[in-house]
Amino acid sequence: MISSSNKIGRRCNYSRINGGTTMYKDLKALGSHKAYRNMLIARTISRFGDSIDVVAFSWLVYEITGSAALLGVVYILNILPNLILSPFIGPLVNYLPTKPLLVIGDALRGVFVIIIAALYMTGLLEPWHLYLLTLLTSTVEVFAMAAKGAIFQLTLPDELYMKANSIGNSIVQTAQLIGFALAGGVVAILGVEVAFLIDAATFLISALMILVTLLPNRPIRKFENGDYLESLKSGYRFILNDKTLVSILGLCLVFNFLITPINALLPVYVKETLSATASAIGILSVAITVGSLLGGLVVNHFGERYTPYQCLIVPLVGVGVLYAGLSLPLVVHFLPAVLIASLSFFVIGLMLPFVNVLLSTYMMKRTPNEIIAHVGGLVGMVVMVSNPIGAGFFGLISDKMNIGTLFVYNGIAMVAFTLLFATFKTIRKLNAYASINDIPGIKQNEAA
Repeated sequence: MISSSNKIGRRCNYSRINGGTTMYKDLKALGSHKAYRNMLIARTISRFGDSIDVVAFSWLVYEITGSAALLGVVYILNILPNLILSPFIGPLVNYLPTKPLLVIGDALRGVFVIIIAALYMTGLLEPWHLYLLTLLTSTVEVFAMAAKGAIFQLTLPDELYMKANSIGNSIVQTAQLIGFALAGGVVAILGVEVAFLIDAATFLISALMILVTLLPNRPIRKFENGDYLESLKSGYRFILNDKTLVSILGLCLVFNFLITPINALLPVYVKETLSATASAIGILSVAITVGSLLGGLVVNHFGERYTPYQCLIVPLVGVGVLYAGLSLPLVVHFLPAVLIASLSFFVIGLMLPFVNVLLSTYMMKRTPNEIIAHVGGLVGMVVMVSNPIGAGFFGLISDKMNIGTLFVYNGIAMVAFTLLFATFKTIRKLNAYASINDIPGIKQNEAA
C-alpha cells in the first residue's frame, strides 16, 4: 500500500477544520492540494463540454434513427466497454504510467468528437458512424477512468474524502448546469456541429491541464508470471469479503436497472409524454443538475448529522416516489408539463448526491490504493451491468407502452426494493456509524 508520505500537498492540517467550517474554509482545505485542485479543474472543464454534447448528441441520434429502440442501442454501446473491460483494465493500470493514460484518454476522446462534427458538417454522418465512435470513445474512457480512480485517492488525506466527493461534485455540477443552460441555444443558433466542437475543445484543454500537473508518485509494477492474475483475483476477494459493500452494490444494481429509462429514453419522454422539443431536454438536464449541485452542498454541510444508512435508504425511496411522479403530466393539465417534470428532476437530483457520496467515500476509505483501480472498475461494472439490459428491455417496451406509465411501474418497484434491502443486516450495519465521515478507513482497520 502507498504510504502517506507519497501524497502531495499534505501541508494542510485538517484537524483544525471541523464540521462547522464555512464553505470558504472547505474549499481552501481542498485547494491546498495542488494535484487534486488541477484534476478537479480539468474534470470541470471537460464536464462542461459533455453537458452541451449530451443535449446535442441524444437529440441527433433520435432524429437520425427515429427509433426509441435504436436510441437504446446507442446507450448500450456507450456503457458496454465499461461492463466488459473494467474488471481487466483496473489491475492493468498498475503496470502503466498514470499521466499518459489520462492525457491520451482525454485527447483521443476530443479527436473522436471532432470526427463526428466533421462527418455531420460534410453530410456523411450515418447511424453506424455514431455507433462506432460511441464504442471507441467509451473504450478509451474505461482506461482514463481507471487511471483517475487510482490517482485520485492519493491526492488527498482520507479525512477530506467526503468533502471532496460532495463539494467537488457540486463544482462539476455547476459546470454542467452552465453547459445545459447554454446547450439549447448553442444547438439552435450555432448548430449541432458547434456543440460537438466545444466538447472536443474541453477534452483537449483537460488533457493539457493534466499534462502540466505534478501528480502523486504511484509505483509502476513490472509484469511477472501470475502477478496480473493475482491482482485480478484480489479485487474480487476484497469485494466479496465486504458484505456491506456487496449489499449496497446489489441495491444499486436494481436501482440502475429501474432508472435506465430516464437516461436512455429521455428524448422519447420529452417528445411523447411532454409533447416538447429538444430544448426540454436541456431544461430537464438543468433541473436535475441544479438539484445535484445543491444536494452536494447539503451533504457537505449536513451529511454528518445522518447515518450512512439514512443517507442510502431515505433518498432512494424519495427518488422512487418522484420517478413515478414523472407521469403526472399525463393527468395533470393545469400546470405546464415541462414544469411538472422539471420539479421532479430537480428533487431527484437533490437526493442522489447522498447515495453517490456514501458509495464513493466508503470505497475510498476502505480500499488499499494498490487495488483501488480494480475495485473501482469492478464496482462500476456491477452497478452498470443492469444498464444495457434495462436499455434494451425498456427500449422495446417503450415502443408499445407510454413511457409515462412505465415510469409509474418503475417508481413503485424502486420503493419496494429499497425497503426490502433496508431490512438486510448488512445494510442496517451502516447505522453503527454516526456519519459518512465516521466510516473507518483502511489504516484504522489495520491498526485494529
